[in-house]
Amino acid sequence: MKKKYEKVVLSIIIYKNRYLFHLRKKNPYKEMIGLVGGKVEKEETTDEAIIREVFEETGLKCKKISLLGVVKDNFFNKKEIKINYLFVYLIDAFGEIKEKKDEGNIVIFPKEKEIEKMKAKFIPIDYFIFEKYKKSQLHYFETMTEINEKIN
Repeated sequence: MKKKYEKVVLSIIIYKNRYLFHLRKKNPYKEMIGLVGGKVEKEETTDEAIIREVFEETGLKCKKISLLGVVKDNFFNKKEIKINYLFVYLIDAFGEIKEKKDEGNIVIFPKEKEIEKMKAKFIPIDYFIFEKYKKSQLHYFETMTEINEKIN
């Protein structure tokens, strides 16, 4: 079975003291709530990718970015094993929201308890990441060199 490695960036966005998420319009995970993010382009750093993705999907700018950790996510199908390295950032965002309607809609939660009530509507890995963030349990599980060697 073929293995495919990818770098993906995800963001826990704080905007005006509230959490900002993305309601997806496309598969996979259509009509589910998730973290804003996407694939890292070939000649791009993860920092550059998260700034680009946040702006593309929300219209917001990043005042402060902090890499919280890296999560390894495996996806299996009949043809391949897809191994995603999810670089999770905490973003302090500002500006005016300008949704990219073809990607999805912005969902804002003022409190963590409201997020917990909507757990069933979340992409499972994204909810897991948010829970780990709340408990300060995100961390690096491999060195950046090891990740880059596997992907390149």
